[in-house]
Amino acid sequence: MTYLCTKKVKQQKNNRKMITYLDTYNHDGLTYEDYKEFCEDNDITPEAEDSQDFYNWLAQETEFSVEDFRDNLKYAKFGPVSVSGRLGLWWGSPSIETTKFDNILDAFNACVSDAWDVIVTLDKGILTVQALHHDGRNVFTIHREHGYFWPKYLF
Repeated sequence: MTYLCTKKVKQQKNNRKMITYLDTYNHDGLTYEDYKEFCEDNDITPEAEDSQDFYNWLAQETEFSVEDFRDNLKYAKFGPVSVSGRLGLWWGSPSIETTKFDNILDAFNACVSDAWDVIVTLDKGILTVQALHHDGRNVFTIHREHGYFWPKYLF
């Protein structure tokens, strides 16, 4: 079973590691096999892979993943932070004005307020939030006011 809000480390070409903390676009790595295992663990007969039940389960687990991530951010002792980035709109990609927040949870919530899917990565001490929506993909970076985010201190 895939456990939600686990870190996924991807080795980059230059031997640098990028950590993915959340990826709802790819359903946080959940598969039909995970659904079948969930059904078996709960004495439920799994439905077909293209069934509405499977898609409902996937949506529910993905929402749990986002809420779990938010709960972790509540306890992250980073602040103040600032957010900068670009909006992915059908007519272009304007930059946003850098905005300061007292804590990382408020910054994250502002980044994903209208998103359909969210991808959160940590690379070189910078937290990147990609918010996918009907027009495209907004890409935000969350910066600590003093220093960088480091994986062992983030959660």
